[in-house]
Amino acid sequence: MSEEATAGRLHVPDVLEGPTVRLRRFRPDDADALAAYRSDPDTARFQGWSTPFPLARARELVDEFAAGEPGRPGTTFQYAVERVEAAGLIGDVMLSTGDDLRLVEIGFTLAPEHRGAGHATAAIRLLLDHLFAAGSPVHRVEARLDPRNARSAALLDRLGFTCEGVLRESYWDDGGWTDDAVYGLLGREYTARTTSVEPRGLASPPSGRSDPTCHASHGPTA
Repeated sequence: MSEEATAGRLHVPDVLEGPTVRLRRFRPDDADALAAYRSDPDTARFQGWSTPFPLARARELVDEFAAGEPGRPGTTFQYAVERVEAAGLIGDVMLSTGDDLRLVEIGFTLAPEHRGAGHATAAIRLLLDHLFAAGSPVHRVEARLDPRNARSAALLDRLGFTCEGVLRESYWDDGGWTDDAVYGLLGREYTARTTSVEPRGLASPPSGRSDPTCHASHGPTA
């Protein structure tokens, strides 16, 4: 086991920067943008909040996110996402660390006006590059989503995640039971993909190993 896994904390920097996007801590001036995209019905459709999302609540969340301690066991840390070329919040990425630092969970949300440009894929890839870097204790990264959320499912497929199955009616959301699709990615799988001859700027093909039940639910995409 690595030194990080035995030291009781996963090393997670406050800032991760790639060619196109930056992950950083939340700041007070992010509240307006957070409230705006969380108030978008399409964005909230497969998330755990209702719309409209009050600005006062967004300010509270920004303060909570900014005070977070990334990498501490049993905690969830929220990164703000912004473009390198232009400062300003365009989304957020969640990193949840359990008691076993070798197993982590991620989540992501992007403002509607910034979708389709590869920013969400770049943000998650940036985090995965760090989590699976040499010397990191992380063995597996997991993500969960509503099976009807085809856009997010496609993003995970591109990054090499395998949909391992669907937990039927396991999540209570907006007055009803919802299925939960479980996606997993192992460190050796990610390393094999990123060290292949495929140019990093191109979208990776789907893993091809997803459980067919992951895509059995039909409905509008997020």
